[in-house]
Amino acid sequence: RNSAQVLNDLLTGLASQRERPVLICVDDYNALFGETEYLGPDDRPVSPHDLRLVCASRWLERPDIARGAVVAAPTTSLPLRKTIQIRESGRVSHAALSPFSYEEACASWSKSGQEQPSQRSREEQILRNFVLGVNGNGHAIRDYSALL
Repeated sequence: RNSAQVLNDLLTGLASQRERPVLICVDDYNALFGETEYLGPDDRPVSPHDLRLVCASRWLERPDIARGAVVAAPTTSLPLRKTIQIRESGRVSHAALSPFSYEEACASWSKSGQEQPSQRSREEQILRNFVLGVNGNGHAIRDYSALL
């Protein structure tokens, strides 16, 4: 058995058991449906549908979890082509979260000990431009705080 099959068996086992609640979170979910950079033996791009590990991670296509839930979030940095349809089984709720605002980014950065820059300072303008440049992406804002 290969690692993709082992992971698939593990995830199937977790989803089908009823003893303990299971929460499965998948970020950048739309990356499981986009184009890959892998090439097959014929030098043609490999479809994500042909990759076992990718298919094992497509939680919204699986039957309901016996006791638990799946939270899947797309990324704004990897847009999903409008022609791709993501199949959903079971009960699915959609929620749209707004990107981080500058003020929310500052609140996040303050958790790592950073002070909010003075108004109209050069530092404030740099941080505002950064938040705009990453479209309020929480990952980028969190990663940037490690550099501050």
